[in-house]
Amino acid sequence: MLRSDAVSGLRRKSKTCCSAPAQQQALFVLHQADNRHGVLSLWTVLAISMVGILSLTVINLWLYSNTLLRARHCCESAALAAGHAWLSDDILRLWQQPFETEARIILSTDAALQQADFYNGRPTIPTLMEDDVTFQWPEQTPPAAGQPLIPSQIEVRFRGADNAYTHGAGSILPTASLTVGASVVLENQPVAFRVGKGQTIPVLPLTLSDEPSVQPDGTIISLGYWTRMIENSEGDDAVAWNPDTHLFAPGPDGLPEITLTLGPSVVTPTMDTLHPLQFRATTVSSNATLSPNITFADDLSRGISLEDLQSLGLSELALPSSLPTRTLTLPELQQADTVLRSLYGRAFLFCLSAPDNATTNSPPTSDAPVADTLSLTRVVAVRLVDVDVADATSLRIRFQPCVVATSLAVTSADAVAPRNRYVYSVRLND
Repeated sequence: MLRSDAVSGLRRKSKTCCSAPAQQQALFVLHQADNRHGVLSLWTVLAISMVGILSLTVINLWLYSNTLLRARHCCESAALAAGHAWLSDDILRLWQQPFETEARIILSTDAALQQADFYNGRPTIPTLMEDDVTFQWPEQTPPAAGQPLIPSQIEVRFRGADNAYTHGAGSILPTASLTVGASVVLENQPVAFRVGKGQTIPVLPLTLSDEPSVQPDGTIISLGYWTRMIENSEGDDAVAWNPDTHLFAPGPDGLPEITLTLGPSVVTPTMDTLHPLQFRATTVSSNATLSPNITFADDLSRGISLEDLQSLGLSELALPSSLPTRTLTLPELQQADTVLRSLYGRAFLFCLSAPDNATTNSPPTSDAPVADTLSLTRVVAVRLVDVDVADATSLRIRFQPCVVATSLAVTSADAVAPRNRYVYSVRLND
């Protein structure tokens, strides 16, 4: 009995002695696991925080980039609006007063600010101010007395103190400045007009000879008809164009009109005689892409296309260049009368010409006799005032000079190239 109790006691003692290390090891493992769990939780929080910060930074940078792009587009659009607002028909008046230049500065600035208002949305950009629109003037000799002053460049740039961009609450990025801008140049030295496929140059299929009358010894008897009537103000000044209503009103506006004659045939041309132009070859090769059944009346309303030029062996309407003339039939003249009346108040390019005996630009692959050609020496811009039937075989067409700004003009960078007071190109300055 004593022996049995002793054995039982030894067994219990042995179990107690063996279980103590196991318990300590188990407690150590549990404590180590708790430490690892704490470390993993800390790294998880740090990783999520870093991802959040990076995400917010990327979003803020994207918003800033988007705002910067919108601000640049705003400046470009405002500069273009200011440039086009400057080029009104008023600059053609022969005598200009200093206050008129100041008035044009105000009108162009207002046009830029009104255009910028379209960008006042989201993302928010600063409000364009008057001081953000500046004008630069030519460095060469100023224009002659009474001639308009044309800026060489118009710049729109955010300059005010309120042009800072705040990235938003909680952003680690510093406040940025919207130092963006754009400028346009007003070019008026066109040497050609270039058009793409599917486009047309808005030029009338009519030309007027502006050659002066000279004696055999070279003495000028009289200037060309356009030069006399328009540029020397010998024409009547009976109507005024209203750009707001797009109507002519009775009364002078400082811009004289010129009345020209168009008939089915020209036996003995006079100084006011219009010569119809042939805008395309009459017979072309089978691979030509000309649209069929294009009439003279269509040319009046649409101008000349790239396909028309290519049929004549041309890639652009250059100055000078030669185009063939044509003879109108009486039905074509009647159609022209109808079309011209529908073009009231519309502005066109209009070519002045001189006699030309060259045949280099005559229609290729044509079996017909070579047509007479005229050399297009200069281009002006006109607005159609009205059309009257002079008699059974002729029309009297009255034009007023105007200013046309077109992106189709190819301008020269040569300082000695002649400047054109009627045709401009407003281009963003790189």
